[in-house]
Amino acid sequence: MGLTREQVLAHPVPKYAEWDGKYVMTGMLQAFDGTLMYEPYNDTTPSRHLTFVFNVFVLFQIFNMLAARKIKDEINIFSGLFTNLMFILVWIVIVIGQYFIVQHGSLAMKVHIAGLT
Repeated sequence: MGLTREQVLAHPVPKYAEWDGKYVMTGMLQAFDGTLMYEPYNDTTPSRHLTFVFNVFVLFQIFNMLAARKIKDEINIFSGLFTNLMFILVWIVIVIGQYFIVQHGSLAMKVHIAGLT
C-alpha cells in the first residue's frame, strides 16, 4: 500500500526519484528552492510524515486532557481519575477514534492510505 516503486521512479526531480524508502519523505509539496517534493504523489496518498505529525498532535492533546484536570498545582495528575466516568468515556472515545482515523481513514481523512505501518 502507499507509493509503488514505479511512482517513485517517475518523480520529475532526480533527487527524489532515487528515494529508497528507508526514511519517511517529508510531506512538503515543494522544497524551499521551489522544486517539487511530495506534490507528484499527493493525488496517490497523503504524506506519511504529516499523518505521523497529526497523530502525535492528537496524542499530546490526550495527555493534556489528563494534565488539565489538576488546576491547583497538584503533582499527581492520575489521582481521582476513575471517579469521573464521563471523562474516562470521552477519553476512550477519542483514543479509539484516533486509531480508526489514522489506520483506516485513508483518503477520506487525508491520512496515508497505509496508516502508520
